[in-house]
Amino acid sequence: MSELLQLRHEINEFAQYTQMVAESRQSKTSKMLYQPEKLSPLSKIKEKAFSGAFFGLALLAMAGWVYLLSSIFLKFVVWCFYYFAQ
Repeated sequence: MSELLQLRHEINEFAQYTQMVAESRQSKTSKMLYQPEKLSPLSKIKEKAFSGAFFGLALLAMAGWVYLLSSIFLKFVVWCFYYFAQ
């Protein structure tokens, strides 16, 4: 009978220990998830420079398409003017 009580007591202690370990792990992970991300100033500059370069290339490509289409349209208008003026 005393062995059974001792075994029960050890099982309870083990359950308390595992619960304590689980709580400590959970508190550590929650602290890690909510800590602010620390980036070096150089990496911040690199990130902004990359997005700025991409935006600049996109604007340049759009300007190129506008120039191409407007020049084609202007050539068409000039052709129509000379074709129907005769």
